[in-house]
Amino acid sequence: MQAEFEYLQQLAQQYHQFSEDPAQLYAHLERLDQQTMQNLLNKYQQLPFQPIQLLRTECLRQLLTQQKIDSGKVEEIKQRIRQKNRSYFAHLDADTLDQLDVYPLSNRDPFHGYQKPFSVFLPLLFEGEIQKKTRAYLEKIGQQLSASLHLKKYVVKIGDFRSSSPFGSSTASITIHLDIPQGHLRSNQFLLKIGNISTAGKMAAARLSPDKMVENQLWVVQSYAEVQTIFEQIKPEVVTFNDIILGIEPPLDSSYLPSEAPFGDSAPAATLAKEPEATYIPRYRYEDDPDRPFIPTEQFVRLMHLLKRKRNVILQGPPGVGKTFLATKLAYGLMGFKDSAQIQRLQFHQSYSYEDFVQGLRPAPNGGFELRNGVFYQLCQAAQAHPDRAYFLIIDEINRGNLSKILGELLQLIEADKRAETYAVRLTYSRATDPDFFVPPNLYLIGTMNTADRSLAIIDYALRRRFAFIDIEPCYDQSFVDHLQKQGVSAILAQFIAQQIPRLNDEIARDPNLGKDFRLGHSYFCTYSPALDEWQWYQDLLRYEIRPMLEEMWFDQPERVDKIFQNLEIARP
Repeated sequence: MQAEFEYLQQLAQQYHQFSEDPAQLYAHLERLDQQTMQNLLNKYQQLPFQPIQLLRTECLRQLLTQQKIDSGKVEEIKQRIRQKNRSYFAHLDADTLDQLDVYPLSNRDPFHGYQKPFSVFLPLLFEGEIQKKTRAYLEKIGQQLSASLHLKKYVVKIGDFRSSSPFGSSTASITIHLDIPQGHLRSNQFLLKIGNISTAGKMAAARLSPDKMVENQLWVVQSYAEVQTIFEQIKPEVVTFNDIILGIEPPLDSSYLPSEAPFGDSAPAATLAKEPEATYIPRYRYEDDPDRPFIPTEQFVRLMHLLKRKRNVILQGPPGVGKTFLATKLAYGLMGFKDSAQIQRLQFHQSYSYEDFVQGLRPAPNGGFELRNGVFYQLCQAAQAHPDRAYFLIIDEINRGNLSKILGELLQLIEADKRAETYAVRLTYSRATDPDFFVPPNLYLIGTMNTADRSLAIIDYALRRRFAFIDIEPCYDQSFVDHLQKQGVSAILAQFIAQQIPRLNDEIARDPNLGKDFRLGHSYFCTYSPALDEWQWYQDLLRYEIRPMLEEMWFDQPERVDKIFQNLEIARP
């Protein structure tokens, strides 16, 4: 099944690129051979008249005559159709022109659902043998999953790139639900979504009461084997709840259901609180996130795959590049959900110790000392109790702590290939009756490191080998400008910032006493809100945040600071 999965994954990634970047879509259309385009033109000319079909046939005709198609041309053709411009379509037969004349145009634009070029042209790409092959592979994977899980009371339903949405989609899906009337609405489902980032997991149906529904949760998958493993892990819970729907009593073994207290008696009260039933946790897709970092989807996916493989990563870069912000988004992306309950955050400092992080003796309320588990120990316990969930520890300023001292014997256990009970060790403060400790594979470490602070200790090579290091750069491109404008900053000021700060950063990077680690990150300029006067906001930012840093960098060159500061100032219009 891996070959079929990879084919669908590659097709989904290509369609995602077409959806995000129309230029790639138009270039692909222009590369279609003449015979293919002629066959498509013949097919669409036979369809009943609709404005969208006329748009497609006209684009095909122009491609066949070696004319260039782009967004401007598509909008022009749309406008000619809205105007019922017979002279523009004089090459069409009289019957088609008559249908154009009498076609009723209401207040709603006939191209209302076809704003994206991808929606317009997907039927030209996803048809014929490609569509047949895709549907056959989806059905094959779905049936194989159902058979391997022995789901005899279940049925497979597929959604290809056209059936998933009336306007097309870059995502295909496979659902497995109870074989009952309206089973997709009345039973919990196994769900596989194949897209730019593929996910698999469990989903409750829309018409279930809270006491009959599973907790919605999807995990990122990169292979058929991972899909099968996830479905096997969630099968007890999904089947148990669906048996309730069928009127079958659940088994006496309560291990079928999720644990309510994964941390044990020593967990904080907030952690031990029972999870509310049927709590809605929104799904997360990076490409749909309106508040995403200034990095392209393809790079985000690579970082997410790196985190999944390595288990431990450190995001490093100058101050203000959004390292902590990106760390949270990576956790959401790998989970497939915006579930902060599975994310623990802390910040290292020089006084942070092994006893705080792992385990140690602490003063007891009634005198003496008692053994207490640290943050990392508790999170590992939670991850072991829920192996079907991903847990994340985000450590800000990870290089501010003495890492060898904080981690102790865990230095070996955090390696990706040592995440198993086979490598369990006895902890320093463990009692004779305590089990050996290991770090579970579903726990991920994300550290952030400010590379501008040279007073911090250098991470030793033994520890460095356990982490992948990811450089995060300042970003002042068009996505940054668009973000400022969405926040309410005027186009003039947004463009000015995007032009002047990179020049300042270039000067900082060229200085042999500073270097690229002292550049200014874009987060400094993401603090505007519409309630502020934007010019006063920018002046305050320069005077009280940017200038003090420049004076610190060039403390012996006040004239240089004055000149740079003048270049950053802009007069109120």
